[in-house]
Amino acid sequence: GELSLIGEISRSLGGAQSLEAALDIVYAGIRGGLGYDRVGIHLVDPRSELLTEVRGTDADGRKLSATGRSLSLAPDSSIWQAPSNALLLRGALFYYTEDVYAETPPEQRESLDGVPRQNLTVALRNGEAVTGLIAVDNLVSGQPIAAADAGPLLALAAQVGTAIERARLQERERIERQRLGILVESARSLNSSLDRDAIL
Repeated sequence: GELSLIGEISRSLGGAQSLEAALDIVYAGIRGGLGYDRVGIHLVDPRSELLTEVRGTDADGRKLSATGRSLSLAPDSSIWQAPSNALLLRGALFYYTEDVYAETPPEQRESLDGVPRQNLTVALRNGEAVTGLIAVDNLVSGQPIAAADAGPLLALAAQVGTAIERARLQERERIERQRLGILVESARSLNSSLDRDAIL
Protein backbone atom coordinates (compact mmCIF):
# COMPACT_ATOMS: atom_id res chain seq x y z
CA GLY A 1 0.00 0.00 0.00
CA GLU A 2 0.98 3.58 0.66
CA LEU A 3 3.64 2.72 3.25
CA SER A 4 5.49 0.41 0.86
CA LEU A 5 5.27 3.09 -1.84
CA ILE A 6 6.80 5.67 0.51
CA GLY A 7 9.56 3.20 1.40
CA GLU A 8 10.21 2.56 -2.31
CA ILE A 9 10.41 6.29 -3.10
CA SER A 10 12.72 6.81 -0.12
CA ARG A 11 15.05 4.03 -1.32
CA SER A 12 15.06 5.45 -4.85
CA LEU A 13 15.89 8.90 -3.49
CA GLY A 14 18.92 7.44 -1.71
CA GLY A 15 20.38 6.55 -5.12
CA ALA A 16 19.52 9.82 -6.87
CA GLN A 17 22.66 11.27 -8.43
CA SER A 18 21.33 14.82 -8.89
CA LEU A 19 18.64 17.21 -7.78
CA GLU A 20 16.86 16.73 -11.13
CA ALA A 21 16.79 12.96 -10.62
CA ALA A 22 15.46 13.34 -7.08
CA LEU A 23 12.68 15.66 -8.27
CA ASP A 24 11.68 13.22 -11.02
CA ILE A 25 11.50 10.35 -8.49
CA VAL A 26 9.27 12.38 -6.17
CA TYR A 27 7.03 13.61 -8.99
CA ALA A 28 6.55 10.12 -10.46
CA GLY A 29 5.94 8.59 -7.03
CA ILE A 30 3.22 11.07 -6.12
CA ARG A 31 1.59 11.18 -9.53
CA GLY A 32 1.70 7.47 -10.31
CA GLY A 33 1.89 5.89 -6.86
CA LEU A 34 -0.50 8.08 -4.90
CA GLY A 35 -2.59 8.69 -8.03
CA TYR A 36 -3.14 12.45 -8.09
CA ASP A 37 -3.99 14.08 -11.43
CA ARG A 38 -1.65 17.00 -10.94
CA VAL A 39 1.42 17.56 -8.80
CA GLY A 40 3.38 20.75 -8.22
CA ILE A 41 6.75 20.69 -6.49
CA HIS A 42 8.04 24.09 -5.34
CA LEU A 43 11.43 24.71 -3.77
CA VAL A 44 12.53 27.54 -1.51
CA ASP A 45 15.82 29.14 -2.50
CA PRO A 46 17.04 31.05 0.57
CA ARG A 47 19.82 32.72 -1.45
CA SER A 48 17.51 34.38 -3.97
CA GLU A 49 14.51 34.42 -1.58
CA LEU A 50 12.25 32.78 -4.16
CA LEU A 51 9.71 29.97 -4.13
CA THR A 52 10.05 28.32 -7.54
CA GLU A 53 7.93 25.60 -9.13
CA VAL A 54 10.40 22.97 -10.35
CA ARG A 55 7.95 20.24 -11.36
CA GLY A 56 4.31 20.50 -12.35
CA THR A 57 1.47 19.00 -14.35
CA ASP A 58 -0.46 20.99 -16.94
CA ALA A 59 -4.25 20.83 -17.43
CA ASP A 60 -3.80 18.01 -19.97
CA GLY A 61 -1.81 15.85 -17.58
CA ARG A 62 1.61 16.50 -19.12
CA LYS A 63 4.65 16.80 -16.85
CA LEU A 64 6.37 20.17 -16.81
CA SER A 65 10.00 19.87 -15.75
CA ALA A 66 10.48 23.59 -15.14
CA THR A 67 7.50 25.90 -15.17
CA GLY A 68 9.51 29.06 -14.64
CA ARG A 69 7.00 30.32 -12.09
CA SER A 70 8.70 31.94 -9.12
CA LEU A 71 7.33 34.06 -6.32
CA SER A 72 9.37 36.36 -4.09
CA LEU A 73 9.52 35.57 -0.38
CA ALA A 74 9.99 39.26 0.47
CA PRO A 75 7.65 40.50 3.24
CA ASP A 76 5.65 42.66 0.79
CA SER A 77 5.24 39.88 -1.82
CA SER A 78 1.81 38.67 -2.91
CA ILE A 79 2.91 35.15 -1.94
CA TRP A 80 1.82 35.89 1.63
CA GLN A 81 -1.75 36.65 0.46
CA ALA A 82 -2.37 33.02 -0.51
CA PRO A 83 -3.44 31.20 2.67
CA SER A 84 -1.65 27.96 1.72
CA ASN A 85 1.69 29.69 1.14
CA ALA A 86 1.42 31.92 4.19
CA LEU A 87 0.52 29.11 6.59
CA LEU A 88 2.98 26.53 5.26
CA LEU A 89 5.94 28.88 4.92
CA ARG A 90 5.32 30.01 8.50
CA GLY A 91 5.31 26.49 9.92
CA ALA A 92 2.02 24.64 9.28
CA LEU A 93 2.46 21.02 8.21
CA PHE A 94 -0.27 20.96 5.56
CA TYR A 95 -3.06 22.99 4.03
CA TYR A 96 -6.35 21.75 2.61
CA THR A 97 -9.09 23.71 0.89
CA GLU A 98 -12.35 22.90 -0.85
CA ASP A 99 -11.96 25.84 -3.26
CA VAL A 100 -8.40 26.91 -4.03
CA TYR A 101 -9.51 29.43 -6.66
CA ALA A 102 -11.61 31.44 -4.21
CA GLU A 103 -8.71 31.56 -1.74
CA THR A 104 -6.01 32.58 -4.23
CA PRO A 105 -5.16 36.26 -4.83
CA PRO A 106 -6.44 37.47 -8.23
CA GLU A 107 -2.91 38.13 -9.55
CA GLN A 108 -1.99 34.47 -8.98
CA ARG A 109 -5.13 32.89 -10.45
CA GLU A 110 -3.85 32.60 -14.03
CA SER A 111 -2.14 29.31 -13.13
CA LEU A 112 -5.39 27.89 -11.74
CA ASP A 113 -7.42 28.20 -14.96
CA GLY A 114 -10.46 29.45 -13.04
CA VAL A 115 -11.81 26.07 -11.95
CA PRO A 116 -12.80 25.85 -8.28
CA ARG A 117 -11.37 22.66 -6.84
CA GLN A 118 -9.96 20.97 -3.80
CA ASN A 119 -6.26 21.28 -3.17
CA LEU A 120 -3.90 19.70 -0.69
CA THR A 121 -0.44 21.13 -0.04
CA VAL A 122 2.25 19.88 2.34
CA ALA A 123 5.48 21.52 3.43
CA LEU A 124 8.91 20.04 2.73
CA ARG A 125 11.31 20.48 5.62
CA ASN A 126 14.93 19.95 6.43
CA GLY A 127 14.89 20.08 10.21
CA GLU A 128 12.88 23.16 11.14
CA ALA A 129 13.50 24.99 7.85
CA VAL A 130 10.78 24.93 5.18
CA THR A 131 12.56 23.98 1.96
CA GLY A 132 9.60 23.62 -0.36
CA LEU A 133 5.98 22.69 -0.94
CA ILE A 134 4.19 19.82 -2.69
CA ALA A 135 0.68 20.59 -3.98
CA VAL A 136 -1.72 18.03 -5.45
CA ASP A 137 -5.18 18.14 -7.01
CA ASN A 138 -7.56 16.04 -9.08
CA LEU A 139 -8.69 18.62 -11.60
CA VAL A 140 -8.96 16.13 -14.48
CA SER A 141 -10.71 13.18 -12.82
CA GLY A 142 -12.71 15.14 -10.27
CA GLN A 143 -11.87 12.50 -7.64
CA PRO A 144 -12.47 14.04 -4.22
CA ILE A 145 -9.55 14.92 -1.97
CA ALA A 146 -10.04 15.12 1.79
CA ALA A 147 -7.93 16.62 4.56
CA ALA A 148 -7.31 13.04 5.75
CA ASP A 149 -5.36 12.41 2.51
CA ALA A 150 -2.57 14.55 3.95
CA GLY A 151 -1.21 11.55 5.93
CA PRO A 152 0.65 9.76 3.10
CA LEU A 153 1.87 13.04 1.63
CA LEU A 154 3.22 14.15 5.01
CA ALA A 155 5.00 10.83 5.48
CA LEU A 156 6.56 11.23 2.05
CA ALA A 157 7.41 14.89 2.65
CA ALA A 158 9.44 13.91 5.71
CA GLN A 159 11.66 11.76 3.47
CA VAL A 160 11.68 14.12 0.50
CA GLY A 161 12.71 17.31 2.28
CA THR A 162 15.94 15.80 3.55
CA ALA A 163 16.70 13.97 0.28
CA ILE A 164 16.20 17.10 -1.81
CA GLU A 165 18.44 19.14 0.46
CA ARG A 166 21.09 16.42 0.25
CA ALA A 167 20.80 16.46 -3.57
CA ARG A 168 21.04 20.27 -3.58
CA LEU A 169 24.17 20.14 -1.44
CA GLN A 170 25.74 17.54 -3.73
CA GLU A 171 24.89 19.71 -6.73
CA ARG A 172 26.52 22.76 -5.13
CA GLU A 173 29.60 20.72 -4.22
CA ARG A 174 29.85 19.42 -7.80
CA ILE A 175 29.66 22.97 -9.18
CA GLU A 176 32.28 24.16 -6.69
CA ARG A 177 34.58 21.28 -7.64
CA GLN A 178 34.18 22.22 -11.31
CA ARG A 179 34.97 25.86 -10.54
CA LEU A 180 37.98 24.86 -8.48
CA GLY A 181 39.18 22.61 -11.30
CA ILE A 182 38.92 25.49 -13.77
CA LEU A 183 40.84 27.78 -11.40
CA VAL A 184 43.57 25.20 -10.85
CA GLU A 185 43.90 24.60 -14.59
CA SER A 186 44.06 28.37 -15.23
CA ALA A 187 46.74 28.74 -12.57
CA ARG A 188 48.77 25.89 -14.11
CA SER A 189 48.51 27.46 -17.58
CA LEU A 190 49.55 30.84 -16.22
CA ASN A 191 52.43 29.30 -14.26
CA SER A 192 53.60 27.37 -17.32
CA SER A 193 53.43 30.54 -19.43
CA LEU A 194 55.41 32.50 -16.82
CA ASP A 195 58.03 29.74 -16.68
CA ARG A 196 58.45 29.89 -20.47
CA ASP A 197 58.77 33.68 -20.38
CA ALA A 198 61.40 33.43 -17.63
CA ILE A 199 63.47 30.99 -19.72
CA LEU A 200 63.37 33.31 -22.71
